[in-house]
This record gives sequence, structure tokens and C-alpha cells, in this order.
Amino acid sequence: MRGTVLHTTLLVVVGVATAVHAWDHDEHTVLARRAAIVALDPDAGLQLGADAHPELVFTSPAGFSIDIADPIHHRRTFEEESAFAARRDETGDRYHEPGRTVQQQLRRLPSTVIAATWEASQRARRDAWPNGEWQIDASHGNVVTSYLLHHLVALRWAQVAAQAGPDGRDAFTVALTYEAAALSYLSDAFSSSHMRTPVHNRLSRWHRANSAAAHSYYRDVGMYVADSAGDAWQAFGDGVLQWYGPTYDHALAACVTSMRELLLVYHTARAEPSIPSSLRQWADRVSAGRTAAEVAETWLGVHDGWEYYARAKMPALLLIPTPVTATWSIRTAETDSHGIRRRMHYPQLRADGLHDPDTQDIAVDQLYARDAVPDWLVPRILIDHDAGELIRTHPDVASVRYDQVWNYPPSYLGMLLTVGGSLRRRNSQGAGYCVGIGYGLLNDLAGLRQLSAELSVTCVSGDSRRVLLSPGVGFGVKLPLLHSSIPRVLRLAEALRVEAGYAWDLRGSPKSDGVRLGIGVQTPTIPLGFTYVGLTFRARYQWVWAAEAVSGVCLDVAVH
Repeated sequence: MRGTVLHTTLLVVVGVATAVHAWDHDEHTVLARRAAIVALDPDAGLQLGADAHPELVFTSPAGFSIDIADPIHHRRTFEEESAFAARRDETGDRYHEPGRTVQQQLRRLPSTVIAATWEASQRARRDAWPNGEWQIDASHGNVVTSYLLHHLVALRWAQVAAQAGPDGRDAFTVALTYEAAALSYLSDAFSSSHMRTPVHNRLSRWHRANSAAAHSYYRDVGMYVADSAGDAWQAFGDGVLQWYGPTYDHALAACVTSMRELLLVYHTARAEPSIPSSLRQWADRVSAGRTAAEVAETWLGVHDGWEYYARAKMPALLLIPTPVTATWSIRTAETDSHGIRRRMHYPQLRADGLHDPDTQDIAVDQLYARDAVPDWLVPRILIDHDAGELIRTHPDVASVRYDQVWNYPPSYLGMLLTVGGSLRRRNSQGAGYCVGIGYGLLNDLAGLRQLSAELSVTCVSGDSRRVLLSPGVGFGVKLPLLHSSIPRVLRLAEALRVEAGYAWDLRGSPKSDGVRLGIGVQTPTIPLGFTYVGLTFRARYQWVWAAEAVSGVCLDVAVH
């Protein structure tokens, strides 16, 4: 039977989200609260609406209890602590590194950092007791490592609480505080806004408007992603958490799983382990034949970051999504509630034999390298058979392609700089140069391109030296014919450029002023590879009607 190659198109969300941050305050609050509810009492969590505030209490077999609605740190509850930790959304530790898998990102977290962070956490708690600030910032590099580092500190405090017996309430409160921060990072890892926005390049911080524009674009349009547990879906960003089911379901599932890991460590680390039945059932599903205590002990060991994922297979890490351009969809024997056999998705890889030989509609440069994923994420069937033959003949194997924008170009919004040259023809013949500064007001809307307000200084040598100071506005008008009727290699112009302003001749004798008009063409934005800014070249013929009319050709480049 011939396999199926699926082509997926973009689902665009217009006007749904308006916030700037990935998951706003309320969304972080909802995720943290609901995760605690489901982890502590699965039956209650499934029956309650997202806005419910149940009286749910963690009761330790050691004799103490903690109400999740009570403050745990600086008069903030568990859910408020999670939202508070997420308040700084612009830093790189809350974003994926574009083009890197979970394993690659975790390689940036060595065991020495994990050990040092745990020691710093203990020291801070000891020195600040009882009323000082004792929580340390365990952010590190990217959103995946930042989550894991906070989570590992929380697990160790849960172990301390378990070993303290009846006196463990304080230590478990500390564990909950670090876990609240961990969930803020984990939930951000599911936001499409935080998957491809290039904030890790330090030079990109010079032009925050470009990062904000990319953040908004990926928030609304979304990203197709796959996790390491075999699921693939379309993720969206802030403002749509509770609007689009799969986004919410996957983020919540990961947060619940992380909370269950914390609870399992606590219950297995006690002198007399006693695991609640619902937690034991979950542990049996993820333990791969090991006891719950053995699994928890693996999580408590000090390893390099990637080992918790590739070797220990911590369940929450397996649920973190990675953007994909193509996956292998393999039908399994497992069936869902509708009796339909489940399909497992595996990322197609760059190596020969590990991706669809027909690369049409596949962004080949976005396929991950073979060493970017662990061995268990490569389907065995691909090792033993030809990929093309599997697609054509195997009934359980399909190649899925995802149509999406991988590199959102730098916008024209915010601050911009211009520099160029001019050649004057009337009344002041000679060459000159021009420099300017401006502000981009519009990137692209209904045929208009790159609306900006600018202030330029033009110096012209020749028969009579002139220095023109000119404020003005300019914009581009899309010309479809430039794209449809001209060969691709000759498509140097993207839009007609129109400018208008006023000019003062600061060196003329006598000094004069007048209206300035210009018309010409501009190129598409050319991204600079080493930072997140773009270049737009503009050529135009310009007139200045002052006491002595001046006209000529101007060529400049706008850096934005």
C-alpha cells in the first residue's frame, strides 16, 4: 500500500492576542494552579474549570500539610510565585535557541553548574533564615536549561523535606517555590513566540523592535512542533492559551508531569515510602520496568543536563516541543478512545536515509543533524529499510511536511539609520553624501511598505557647496509586476519608494528652504547574518524647490 505524504498549511490567528509577553500573568497563573490541582488530586483537577479555586491541600504522611492557596514566598501563593518568576520576558533564558533540539540546548548545562546551583541554594536558605531573601535565580542560557536547573533544585529540596520527617514542612515549601519558578520556564517553552525569536545573539538587543515584531508574528501564526514522546501539533503564543486546545493541553500536561516528579521524589525519599495510588500508577507508566524509587534516585543524581533527557528520560523533558519542518508519522498498535491507532511522530533528520528523499516543501536547512537527537528518537524501521520505499509501500509509514516561516525577516519598525551618496545636476553640480536617522512606523500593511519618518543631512560639493537639512516621511508601494513579470534574478526592486519633506539649505547664500520630493524604488530587506537587523537599499530621483532648485539621483541604505 502506498504511503501518504501530508502537506500541512498555516493556520493564522488574527486579532486574538495583543499582549507582548509569552503567556501573560493570568495564563501563567492558570497553568501553575491547574498543574498543582491535577498532580495533587487528579479526580478533582479533571472536574474543575480553569478558574476554580478548590481547597486542595498537600498532606504529608509525616504529619504536616500545605494549602496550595496559602502564601509560600514573600506572601505569594504557588500560582502567584510562578507568574512573578515569569515577569521578565525579554531575557534569553526564556527562549529556545533557534535551530537547536532539546538535547542540544541541554548540552549547555554541565553537571558542575547543577552542583554549584544546589550548593548556592542551600547557602542562601541558611544565611537568609528566617526572614531574608533565600531564593536564588537559577536561570541559565535558554528556556530548557533554566527549567531543568530550577526543577532539579526543587527535587533536592523535596528530598530534604522527606528526610526531615515531621520537620520537613519548611523544606517542602522551598521546593514548591523553586518548582513554581520551574513551571514558569516550562510553560514558556511551549509558546511559539519563544521558539524562533532570535534573542540569544547579543547584537540583536541593539534593535529590540525587530525581536518584538518576530515575537508577535510567531505568537499569532504559530509553529508546528513535535515532542520526544511522539506527538506533533501547532503551538501558539500568549493570549491564545485557553483559545486553542492543543496548545493548552500540551503545556498543562508537561507542568502536571513536572509536579508529579516532585511529589514522587518526596514520597520515595521518606524513611518509610508511601506513594499515593494515583501517583504510583503514573510512576508505573513512566518507569520502564524500574521501581519508583530507582527512577527518582536517577533524577536526584548529578549529571550533565543532556543526560537527564537522553539517558534518564525525565518525563517532563520528553514533552518539551521542538519546531519541525518534516516528521515521520508511524502508526502503532496502541489505540485511542475512538479505537483509532495512535501515530508516533519522529523528526526527519539531515542524514541520508533519515529524511524523505523528495524534499519538495521541506526546509532542508532546518532538518536537525543526526547527533542532535538521541538514538531512541530515530525509528528503527528507517535503519533497516529504504526511506523512499517505506513511503511508497508501507501502510504504517507516512512523511509529513510542515509549511511555516523559519526566519522572520527584520522589521522596519523602530530606530533606523541611513547613509548614502548623491549626484546633483542642477545649480550645484557635483557628488555628495547623506546621513540620516529615523523611526519606522509601519512594516507592511495593505500594499504599503516601510513607512518611516526621517531626518537627513545631505552635503553636496561642486560649484557652490550646499548642506541640506531635511525632515520628511517616506513609504513604499508594492509593485506586483516587479515580482510576476521580471525574472527572479533581476528582481532587485520590491516597491516604489515615495518621499516628501522640507529642506533647509544651511550653507547657501542666501540661505533658502523649500519642499523636497523624491520617487524611486527600494529592494527587499536583506538580513544581516551576524545580528537581527536588516538592510534596505533605496534609489530615487529627488527635487528640492528652494531659492535655487536642486535635483539629482540619491542612493542610500537604511539599517533597521
